[in-house]
Amino acid sequence: MDHRWGLPFVSTAVFLDARPGEPADACPPTLARPDEIVDALLALVLRLHRRSAIHGDLKASHVILQRDGEQLTTRLIDLEGVRFPRRLSDADRIRALAELNASLPDEFPDPVRRRAFERYAAALPFARGPDVALRDIVSMSLARHHRWTGGSCPTC
Repeated sequence: MDHRWGLPFVSTAVFLDARPGEPADACPPTLARPDEIVDALLALVLRLHRRSAIHGDLKASHVILQRDGEQLTTRLIDLEGVRFPRRLSDADRIRALAELNASLPDEFPDPVRRRAFERYAAALPFARGPDVALRDIVSMSLARHHRWTGGSCPTC
């Protein structure tokens, strides 16, 4: 048991072999095309956000994909920062989408990303509208200096 700020703190580590799955950001083309991967990520994020769940570090490398017949299944790893606020704010959702977007390499085409965002915004609208949310997501994604450079993004 560890102590932080004088309070006892317990940490548990659970190890699971994620094979034969692949991280979403390094998924080989033999398993799935970029549009299939983005669709699977979109479905996962919609499930999380509809249930008021925030992963805390939603990167594509923290999503393991596996082919189940015609469908891609997703599993989240690195769950240390998961939290369940009563209600997700637009800021929470935008931050999560920016984390995920920034973690996908440039090989994932911007039109595929844009289509996924439009589907997300239609399913879970933003109070200030989709254009403002998209601008914020792009800005935050680029500020992370992660894997997406925004080189072909028409809204950058």
